[in-house]
Amino acid sequence: VDHNFNSNLKMSLYWSEFISDVPKNTADGLPWPISTGRNYIDRTPTVRLTADYTVTPTLLLHLGAGVIRYDHTDSAPPSVLDYDIVGEIGLVGSSTDPGGFPRINNLLTGSQGGLSGRLGPANANRYLETKPTAVLGVTFIKGNHTYKFGGDWASNRWSDINTRGAQGIYNFDAAQSAIPGLGSTNVGGGTLGFNYASFLLGNAADASVSNPQDPQIRKGNVSFYVQDTWKVTPKMTLDYGLRYDYTSVWREMHDRQASFDPTVANPTAGGRSGGTIYEGYGPGRCECIFGEAYKFGFGPRLGLAYQINDKTVLRAGWGFVMGQTASGGYVTNGQI
Repeated sequence: VDHNFNSNLKMSLYWSEFISDVPKNTADGLPWPISTGRNYIDRTPTVRLTADYTVTPTLLLHLGAGVIRYDHTDSAPPSVLDYDIVGEIGLVGSSTDPGGFPRINNLLTGSQGGLSGRLGPANANRYLETKPTAVLGVTFIKGNHTYKFGGDWASNRWSDINTRGAQGIYNFDAAQSAIPGLGSTNVGGGTLGFNYASFLLGNAADASVSNPQDPQIRKGNVSFYVQDTWKVTPKMTLDYGLRYDYTSVWREMHDRQASFDPTVANPTAGGRSGGTIYEGYGPGRCECIFGEAYKFGFGPRLGLAYQINDKTVLRAGWGFVMGQTASGGYVTNGQI
């Protein structure tokens, strides 16, 4: 929507939304809760509002603000994640309440039985990113110069809310149903034991459980610029300017981020060097941040346009452009 309020003020509003629903994206043909299927649900709206105000015939002010909200669910349905595993099956140890149906891996290998090799939720994630932005620009004309200056601001706010693996993960292999002492050794061209038989016996090779996660990752950037378009002669125009960009490194808002430090004393290894440190300041923290943003992001710009004749214009340009720091992304699970 564009609207001219008067001869000096014009405003524009833009709105869009991406919507997608893909229920049970799987081909295993199994019912809930044993299916590995996952629902894909997307709701991503974008809103922008801009205003252009003519202060004088030679002075123009531009303002803008907007936000995009990325909301993507890639997860088994609530009926699977809220399954009463203790009451229905008697399995305990999940880190969620009431437990949820666990993931069961390696039931079959190769083409044995023609069935799926695993059961239960393959994923339990909701990815969220909110990015507000704002811009300011001023254009001023004086003589044969057109001056422009302004800036922009943006903030990236990422979260990966997930309980992937928090319901428990059970892995099976052939050793638990093979001949004791031989394990799954090849005998006569075949292997001993059978993964599915180990499952029917209830003998898992190993099991694990993950913590629920809700990381809050933040990153921001701010930029400023100044530029002059100089009409040197009727045939030659020179553009020159300077831009400054600062982009912070992404950081977990509550400093729930750990890293390895080869110099720190490890109390679980007799004080030997090499252990875990945690980002941030205060008790139990490293009094540091793991990444440092570049603070001298100045980028000059230079452009030239020259009219050789009525049909030919020569254009040349040069600039120094700063890159971006890494963005937040999918977060891996730690196990208890």
